Amino acid sequence: MNFLIDGQTLSTPEINRGIGIVFKRICEELVLKALNIDWFITVHDLSDLKHFSTAVQKRLTPITVKESITEGDYTKQTKHYSHLLEAIVSEFDIDAYWVPNPLMMNVILPTELNNVTVFVTIYDLIPLVMSDYYISKWPDHVKTEYKRRIEKLPTWANKLIFISESAKNDFEKRYPCVANKSTVIHLAVDHTIFWPFISPKDKSKDPYILFIGGFDPRKNMNAALEAFAYLTKENYQNFGNYKFYVVCNYSNEDKQNYEKLADRLGVTDKLILTGYVEDEDLVTLYRGASLFFFPSRYEGFGLPVLEALACGLPIVTTEVSSIPEIVGDLAYYCSPDDPKNMAFVLKKALQESQYNENRKEKLIRRAKEFTWEKTTASYFRLFINTIFDNTVLGKLQQYKVAYVSPWPPQRSGIANYSFEIVRHLKKYVDITVYVENLKEHITDDLELSLISISALPEEKDKYDCIIYHIGNNTKFHKEIYRMAWQYPGITVLHEFNIHPFLADSFLGTDDERLYADALGRGYGEIGKCSYEAVKCKGIYPDVWKFPMSHALVKQSVATIVHSHWVKEQLRDVKNVFVVPIGCVNNQLLESSDEQIALKKRFGISDDKFLVSTFGFVNVLKRIPVILEAIKILTDMGYPVQLFIGGEVIDSSLMIEEKIESLGIAKNVTISGYLSDEDFEACICMSDIVLNLRYPSLGESSAALMKVLSYGKACITSNYQQFSEIPNHVCWKVDIGDLEIPQLVAYLEELMRNPAARKQLGKNAAFFAANYSSYEIAAKFYTKVISKVVNSQIADAF
Repeated sequence: MNFLIDGQTLSTPEINRGIGIVFKRICEELVLKALNIDWFITVHDLSDLKHFSTAVQKRLTPITVKESITEGDYTKQTKHYSHLLEAIVSEFDIDAYWVPNPLMMNVILPTELNNVTVFVTIYDLIPLVMSDYYISKWPDHVKTEYKRRIEKLPTWANKLIFISESAKNDFEKRYPCVANKSTVIHLAVDHTIFWPFISPKDKSKDPYILFIGGFDPRKNMNAALEAFAYLTKENYQNFGNYKFYVVCNYSNEDKQNYEKLADRLGVTDKLILTGYVEDEDLVTLYRGASLFFFPSRYEGFGLPVLEALACGLPIVTTEVSSIPEIVGDLAYYCSPDDPKNMAFVLKKALQESQYNENRKEKLIRRAKEFTWEKTTASYFRLFINTIFDNTVLGKLQQYKVAYVSPWPPQRSGIANYSFEIVRHLKKYVDITVYVENLKEHITDDLELSLISISALPEEKDKYDCIIYHIGNNTKFHKEIYRMAWQYPGITVLHEFNIHPFLADSFLGTDDERLYADALGRGYGEIGKCSYEAVKCKGIYPDVWKFPMSHALVKQSVATIVHSHWVKEQLRDVKNVFVVPIGCVNNQLLESSDEQIALKKRFGISDDKFLVSTFGFVNVLKRIPVILEAIKILTDMGYPVQLFIGGEVIDSSLMIEEKIESLGIAKNVTISGYLSDEDFEACICMSDIVLNLRYPSLGESSAALMKVLSYGKACITSNYQQFSEIPNHVCWKVDIGDLEIPQLVAYLEELMRNPAARKQLGKNAAFFAANYSSYEIAAKFYTKVISKVVNSQIADAF
């Protein structure tokens, strides 16, 4: 799925203000977590990307668009910019377009852009709500353009995203027709920055009231200073030593006028105008303050209120617009028009909250309901569901799909994967499952038709498309590969490097041409020469140089992969789509009697710290490295137990001999093959799970997603496709000389720091549930099916 972000904000002054800060934060979260989306962004200049982290820059494809606002005709600029974007949408096959600031008058709103799903984020209608202070004072051409945008948005945009119920209600009062396309996604606060001091002793020795605002009529700065003057003069004995810190940008004229007001009020010596401060200094000001004062007349959201909440600061504010949505009944509310009332409420708040730790805890808990993780996950769900509904669901004609894959109870991760994905996919298309060795299969409880794969050639014309699942297991994928090669369809490539599978399946057999074609058609003359070397000299080609999937992908109508790394390896082939591998939304399980019993069954002491690794045990799983790390930890005195949950399929590893030589036989358990039930139970009983891979066949790891979905702290290799997983979801060890010491350091830290282990697990579970569920994967599958079928219909005409 291709998604275009409007990046005009990057080259405006707003990039370092509220709207820009929110825009950057949402992009940072979305681009790194929504791995199944190809992200594009329009920029005025490539240097605009400097506002993003290096990791985000790598995931964004910038498209330079030199258009910018100039004094003059908005209509002409709107048309020109719209036409430029139409060309981009067509060239890059863009599915959706997001405008983060449609009412900011220093960017162009391309309202003549069509044939793409449009999302816009609306912060407020302050210029209209407080028109006497704002829009009435604007130049006529700006006023006209602002009103045009307001009127155009309800019909042009597919979804209007509001940052508060208050802003949404303001809009719907004027345009009730948008109720069915408007939604609220609250903003958030960074809890890694904004959090309270541990002890009240850390409060400033010189008490002060903190005010964050700006020289803007709605911020009520003059009334706030008057209220402070009333408070200190009428309660001099209690509050006469308080300072009034005002955080905002200002001009020399603003500063002089405000200081004159302070002089008239007799509080010049108590006023401290800080000017603009960075977050690091701002949070110090929050933490040191006695109270946060925010008598605003109107807020689209009110981020300073949320920041104060996160710092556990008593809050005096106004019960207007969005503010009650954020703070609820935990604030002290005052009148925005009466400085004396403000002073009275300030006095009450200072007196009541001085020793009220219980209230402080409630403030912090309330703030934790607003996280950027929740905000961006809501954006992602809205994007995916809207695009699906607009471009896929309405055009589906219950397409008939032949689904060719291993199927339970075959001992295959792909069989289990297919069962789960089909559970959701069958809601959108008519599926018939084709399997090999049909007699081995139990009755299907999804109420689907199960047919032998041998019947597919005669029945293929009944279907709008065929989906083939390709992995590296000869037993389960040999016949599927034959069919996929002969009757091209949508190939789901579970492993990029299928060379071992093709060699084992076809080399030296009557179907050796399939191996030869994979080399020749995939890699041209050098591939053909490599095959001749096999036939004439018995010299086998380098498995890593020739992954052998290219030919099948070129032969296929479309290809589904599970990582951008694999897609990049296939960059010269069209119609390759990234789809999340999928996982069940599991609940985080605590220790239970069942888990204790399971440990006992495998001979694991309940007082041991359990580190596990799962899956078929082969050379790729880094078991010798893991054993070396466990040896070091046991020598350091840690009560660690390693659980190898899976069948050893490579005897050359000599794992048991390695364990004996290290002297850690009592610290290692090898389970052998685990049933699905035992596999999940063993994940739950583990403290940390390792998912190391090197070298890699570019494989998907359903086991890894299962581990993440159960909220387990996980360590994986910082290599190829696994490097894409966000760093806060699982920790990654580098391949090379530092692999073992780095693994030891990570394990030691997680064993000694249960809070870090728990948070890593929570991050994992949230990522799995919100960005990689089977429900999401099924919608992406359906979109690929729809694109393929519609393309085939178009080609027919």
